[in-house]
Amino acid sequence: MTIEGLEAGRSPQRNKLLRFTWDIRLTETAGVGARVNFIRQEIWNRDFDQYERSEIGYDQVPEVCGTNELVGSSEWRCEVSFDFNLSNFEGYLRLSVSLFDDNSHPIPLVLEGPLPE
Repeated sequence: MTIEGLEAGRSPQRNKLLRFTWDIRLTETAGVGARVNFIRQEIWNRDFDQYERSEIGYDQVPEVCGTNELVGSSEWRCEVSFDFNLSNFEGYLRLSVSLFDDNSHPIPLVLEGPLPE
């Protein structure tokens, strides 16, 4: 999983404060296809207690990304946005992309790091 970009800014939603926008690229090199099950962003405090979470579920992935299918030996790209209520917060981000290959084997992809300033 490659993150081509991560932007943090004010959310356009009235009941949210902050928006994270991810440009995700998945490249399949083994010749086996896969389907994206969900895309989830979580925010954790410094003690690794979950603070907030937002998810794009299986039925929403094609609507947001165009498709949830990653064909063997191909690339899949999607730009996703998640809105949260936090304003001044020190902690960690976790982006999870859950896939199942054509043989129904789970493929969890996780990227985590400190919140951008």
